[in-house]
Amino acid sequence: MAEFIERLKKQPKEGFFFDSITFGRDENHHTMPIISFYKGLRSLFDGYMIDDHARFRPANALRSHFAQFSQKLGEEFRPKEDLVNFFAYDRLYNTQFSVDIESAIDFFKLNAEYYPLSPNVWDSLGEAYMVNGDYQQALTCYEKSIALNSSNANALSRIEQIKSKLN
Repeated sequence: MAEFIERLKKQPKEGFFFDSITFGRDENHHTMPIISFYKGLRSLFDGYMIDDHARFRPANALRSHFAQFSQKLGEEFRPKEDLVNFFAYDRLYNTQFSVDIESAIDFFKLNAEYYPLSPNVWDSLGEAYMVNGDYQQALTCYEKSIALNSSNANALSRIEQIKSKLN
């Protein structure tokens, strides 16, 4: 096996990636399948994880990160809906760092692009537009949320509030 690994290192093949690890005496043939599977997945998904500062970067940086990773594996990968929502709400309300309503809206719009059938996504985008004072856009978003979930009490309430302000 060691000779085979050396040959692969000396004569690499384009598009073929491999890695090898020598384990200690605490492992045996019974534990190797589990460890190999785990290590293989870690290697395959290298680059998937975003760092803790992603929420402070523009939404387009998040989009680019997942687009590059998707291209690497040949399959579409997206950040989870609740993660993007967290980033957006953090920008919308977190006064510890700095409120940035436009960045929040960009994250919410990205979430609506990724998850257009989620009533929560449209409800959240509507909230950001309300905070920004753009009641017409907020109304449109809340109406989309209601179209996807007619029992969304928050959206129904917000629609009433907005209509009273616009009249």
